[in-house]
Amino acid sequence: MKRFIKKQTPLYINVRNAILEALKSGELVQDGRLPSEDTLASTFSVSRPTIRSALQLLENDGLISKRHGSETVVNSICLNLRMRIDEAQGYWQLIENSGHKPGLLSVSLEPVQLKGSILKRMDLSEETPGYLLKKIYTADGSPVIFNKEYIPENQWYRIPKHEELGQDSVNIFDLSDLYFKQPISYSALEISSIVPTAEVEEAMNFSSDTSFVYLEELHYSAENEPVAFSKSVIRDSLIRVQVVRRRFT
Repeated sequence: MKRFIKKQTPLYINVRNAILEALKSGELVQDGRLPSEDTLASTFSVSRPTIRSALQLLENDGLISKRHGSETVVNSICLNLRMRIDEAQGYWQLIENSGHKPGLLSVSLEPVQLKGSILKRMDLSEETPGYLLKKIYTADGSPVIFNKEYIPENQWYRIPKHEELGQDSVNIFDLSDLYFKQPISYSALEISSIVPTAEVEEAMNFSSDTSFVYLEELHYSAENEPVAFSKSVIRDSLIRVQVVRRRFT
């Protein structure tokens, strides 16, 4: 059976999500601006402190900007970005947001020994038993993302069966909610270029002159403990990832 974790989502996060949906539909925006905090509090039937906390999250994501006084401007460019890699979304959703039909060419989960650079990245002192989850995502039937997740054995609540590794739990975030002892709270991401290895060329069925983006992610629990390490190779001619960089002044 799956481990369904019942989470009590804080009210301000629910309000943040509700405001975001309203922004995307254009319901709240007037001349590129949000209504006052009092109006928003009345609209969503919550207190002003709750509205302030929700707006702070949206500002942290670069979706709105607070100006001098009480004016809040909607950053429409950021709001319309659909392929943000700085948001905790799975690759399935990322491919879908890019306008392609997502699919899985292959998925496998096998026991391995975690060693070498992975030990250092996960702050492990010695060779450790773990599992390697390997996936090849497709966009409109063409291989587009080759993803490898390394998870220490002691992080699993239960090892999922192959048939359980479907779309609903194939991304690392949902997988951690369902099967990890400590769900992922946040991730640190590094982006670089890569010269495709023989493994990548075979998995993606492309020649060595195809361009790729290489991602490494270290996933942490709410207690700041590393729980998983990811390596992903993305065919950037189909999937162009986006990041919002805010300037704090």
